[in-house]
Amino acid sequence: MQMVKKVILIFLAVFIASLVFAPKKDLYFLLEKELQKNGVVLSDEKIDSNLFGLDITDTKVYVENTYIGDIKNISLLTLLIYSDIDILEFNPVDSIKRVFPLAIKRAKVNYAIWNPFEVKISIDSSVGKINGFIDLNKRRVLLRFLDKNRVHSIRTYLKRDKNGWYYEQSF
Repeated sequence: MQMVKKVILIFLAVFIASLVFAPKKDLYFLLEKELQKNGVVLSDEKIDSNLFGLDITDTKVYVENTYIGDIKNISLLTLLIYSDIDILEFNPVDSIKRVFPLAIKRAKVNYAIWNPFEVKISIDSSVGKINGFIDLNKRRVLLRFLDKNRVHSIRTYLKRDKNGWYYEQSF
């Protein structure tokens, strides 16, 4: 019994040390590199490391070399078996707001190893709450708009079913 306690204690110590001393900035740069492959560039950000993640502030977002807006803060939390990205205040440039008037107050993206093919998304935006997921296996994004009365400005980009308005895209 004493040996089992020691093994468990050593395992926990190694696990916690790997969380604390993991190369968090390197993981962020890997994520940034993957986004660049899809034409998304994050620049001019300030990166601060904390115990279990990163805080990234004042990020400029470019898609296909076109500046589309700013993100005030991105918090990355990674616990090896669970990861969380919390985005505060994405403000698109005025030219995009005229075409697609959607500002994000807060977005949360969660990934857990026990559900390896699904990334959950929750957004609080200028058109209300949005919940959805990314199915990595089927390579599909589905976002469901929960406030049916506030989506009038972006309806041309949405589809409708018996549960309300949604956005679906394959990648």
